[in-house]
Amino acid sequence: MSYNTKQKQIIIDYLKDNNDKCLTIKEIYDGIKDNQIGLTTIYRYLNKLYDEGKINKFTNENMEASYQFIINDDCLKHIHLKCEKCQKIIHLDCHIINDFKNHIDDEHDFYVDNTKTTIYGLCKECRKNEKC
Repeated sequence: MSYNTKQKQIIIDYLKDNNDKCLTIKEIYDGIKDNQIGLTTIYRYLNKLYDEGKINKFTNENMEASYQFIINDDCLKHIHLKCEKCQKIIHLDCHIINDFKNHIDDEHDFYVDNTKTTIYGLCKECRKNEKC
């Protein structure tokens, strides 16, 4: 049985307030440090929230995890795009991607799990800033 503590609610609220991007544990810690919540507590609550299906967990090539609050179950039904520079998350509801997933399933007998599928790259704003 899970229950909400003040510390857990502070972490949830911070993730909700920053739902448009993925946050590392350090970023979460820095964002809520005025609340006197230690790193160990953040790790523990993030693991619980992930196990409860309330947050997404993304891992980069350096095996560093970042987290995003799941606003609703629709978030589990699509693939995500993640900007490697600003950490912005884009929810990809696109018929071409769905056609591609169906092709993989039909032609290659392989099911793509949306909850674990993320395409990494650069968002429009970060690409524009790099050209300057």
